[in-house]
Amino acid sequence: MGFGTQSASSITGTRVLTDEYTAFAGGGQANAVVVAAFRNYITVVATTNDSVKLPTAVVNLNFFIKNKGVNSMRLFPNETENFDGLAENAHIDFPAGGVGMMFVCYTVGVWEVEV
Repeated sequence: MGFGTQSASSITGTRVLTDEYTAFAGGGQANAVVVAAFRNYITVVATTNDSVKLPTAVVNLNFFIKNKGVNSMRLFPNETENFDGLAENAHIDFPAGGVGMMFVCYTVGVWEVEV
């Protein structure tokens, strides 16, 4: 569970502006922690390839994800979705040390990576 600090209105109701998460230990898409805030800081990545995932890709949603952990992690799309045309369910690797990326949905089921 994350720790919300502020909230803001969005097209899907109220979303937390900034939140912190612990990545799912052991990794994988099925049990990955689902992020929900506009800005998501993954502060605990206990072992390499622990994981988080984005919620369902709905047009006009956007999420900023930043790995502040000491290990690399994996970010997954929601089941049956993809990133920028990568294979369905394929993950993106995030190196340790504060690397962040913005993800925006322009097409249902697809997350575009804005670097």
